Amino acid sequence: MHRVVILAIGNELLIGETLDTNTNWLCRHFTALGFQVAGCLMLPDKIDVISSIVRKIVDRDLISMSTDLVLITGGLGPTDDDLTLAAIAHALDLPLKMDETAYEWIKEKYKDLTRESFVSNAEMNPARDKMAILPTDAIPIKNPVGVAPAIKLTYKTTTIISLPGVPQEMKGLVLGPIQSILSELFGVGTYLEEELWAVCGDESLLAPILRQVSALNPEVYIKSKAKGFGANLRFQIKLHASGQVDVARMIKAARSDLEQALNQHNIKVEY
Repeated sequence: MHRVVILAIGNELLIGETLDTNTNWLCRHFTALGFQVAGCLMLPDKIDVISSIVRKIVDRDLISMSTDLVLITGGLGPTDDDLTLAAIAHALDLPLKMDETAYEWIKEKYKDLTRESFVSNAEMNPARDKMAILPTDAIPIKNPVGVAPAIKLTYKTTTIISLPGVPQEMKGLVLGPIQSILSELFGVGTYLEEELWAVCGDESLLAPILRQVSALNPEVYIKSKAKGFGANLRFQIKLHASGQVDVARMIKAARSDLEQALNQHNIKVEY
């Protein structure tokens, strides 16, 4: 299973001004694609902090296992505190340079925005130029929603993809041009989940059953959650599995084992 680490950049996240919905969405989306989310961090707009974390990830100093993909959101815009690309370059000892392809995309986007009266003029300036200054070897990815391009680069065995922090732009990229990149690099993964209900008033009776079924089906994550109270108490049991192949078979086998075990203990099952 491929491992992904997600980094969300922005002082506004850390002071609680902005809710980090991007990380939650990315966790769900990449789990659904068959990735294992190995970790998530929120980081300030500081070059030394971002670069240190990126370097530790690619060198396996932060997470002992190798990380196949690092997803970074935020810090790609035109303002002085948008420092993600400079931090990535610093972490990987790469110089920054103007990328002509990215520059032309940004230039055309501002022409479109001027025609639509979203901005007053289409003239390029240092702040707009900044969004096209990328780490050497980075491949720009056109933003289908906003202005700032995303980037992709590979260092050792780790792919780094840096995305805008605006949720609509991030999702537009992940559901658009990023899909083909992920398919080419990692193949297409599958995520499935099923649920059933156990009519049982004592979770201590349920726990050893779930432990037994989990041991028989180690690739399926099984989680119970109490619902209701007193005589109405029931347990929702969810089975989750992800991977490249045979996910439906894994879920089916685990569900069969669970149903059989619950029946053996005279615990009623509902769907």
